[in-house]
Amino acid sequence: MSPDVLPCVVSVTVNTAGTGYINGDATSAIVTCVAPCTGTGAAGTCKVTSGQVQTITITDGGSGYTTSHPPKISCPGGNADLAAIVRIGSVKVIRSSIQKR
Repeated sequence: MSPDVLPCVVSVTVNTAGTGYINGDATSAIVTCVAPCTGTGAAGTCKVTSGQVQTITITDGGSGYTTSHPPKISCPGGNADLAAIVRIGSVKVIRSSIQKR
């Protein structure tokens, strides 16, 4: 069987940490995909210290995203001053079947 290649979110780089975000190591990230963004299912967590976003870790890359129109990813709270770059890549999904005899 040949593998399917699916475009997905592979990482997020925080360029500007912003201010006023909810402190914690595993706060759920907010993923927004508005047309022309076409993907679905991405999820992640925010690590926030002293109200500033330190990292956003992708826990599920979702599928169907494009580099030309990636989703926007943010964290709860804050002053809308977080600047994050979303990186789209591909994963290979190898499907196999097991036949019972």
